[in-house]
Amino acid sequence: MTIKILVLVILSLNVATAAIYKFYRLLSQNDNERFIHVKQFVYKSIKNEATEKNNTITNYFLAHGFLNEPILSFVFLDKLLKPNCHLYYMQYDNFGYDAEAYTNHLFNKVSTITKEATEAGKKVENIAIGISLGDQIIAPIEETFDQVIAINPCTYNSFLNQKYRTIIAFCAPILFALEYALGWLSFMPLISYDHNYYSITLLADQIYDMKHLKPSESMRLRNLPRKILLSRYDQFLDNQAIEKYYKKADIQYINCKHGTVSDPNDAQLYLQGVQKLIGQTKITDYPYPWDRKIVK
Repeated sequence: MTIKILVLVILSLNVATAAIYKFYRLLSQNDNERFIHVKQFVYKSIKNEATEKNNTITNYFLAHGFLNEPILSFVFLDKLLKPNCHLYYMQYDNFGYDAEAYTNHLFNKVSTITKEATEAGKKVENIAIGISLGDQIIAPIEETFDQVIAINPCTYNSFLNQKYRTIIAFCAPILFALEYALGWLSFMPLISYDHNYYSITLLADQIYDMKHLKPSESMRLRNLPRKILLSRYDQFLDNQAIEKYYKKADIQYINCKHGTVSDPNDAQLYLQGVQKLIGQTKITDYPYPWDRKIVK
């Protein structure tokens, strides 16, 4: 009897302490810990007259999708990026995901960077690009950015097609219960996908938000001039629901499935789709006249 009570106490402590730490971490992490900051700069031997002339700092805030790697997800955009720029890749934490908490981190980061640049006498251009689930984080503060590009946006539960809404409605509570039952074990990155490892907590929380995030009723947000890239053969999203919700958005279609930005062939389609959305006629081809370094 004593052993059973001891085991029960240990299991209860495992669940309780893990849950407390998860929420503490979500609320207390520094904004810098949520981003990989990469600075891109033109080689000194090449003059960048446009940047020197308008004294503008361009910042790209990049939020990747479900089961995606933060940096590799956006490699297809390399040819469209401005030569001297800063890239802020959102990175999700295996200790938990909450779209609202990540949105707050993003807002704080953008506000801080913009304030620092303005005080230094520089102009700032902030561009946000979200893939699939990444748009959950960007959409609530869309007005903060000069430009927003949503690629296969899985922003709200109504954007999922009926098949996957049903699957997620069934799986979400099971994963949610499993996450809390495992306690600290649920934080371990044991799930392998596409050369990366993810925890049950991260995936369960993301699926939970896919199920529960409802569309904003704000007509102001719905009518913002966002740019949206949709896949004609998307197996997860209801493209008509997205078009109906964002009636004033600039929408382009490409012939591929959902979020296949890492596929060499489809990456070219995504590149061309974004190129049309932003109206950029020229691209920078290999070899690139710039270098990159991670800013710590």
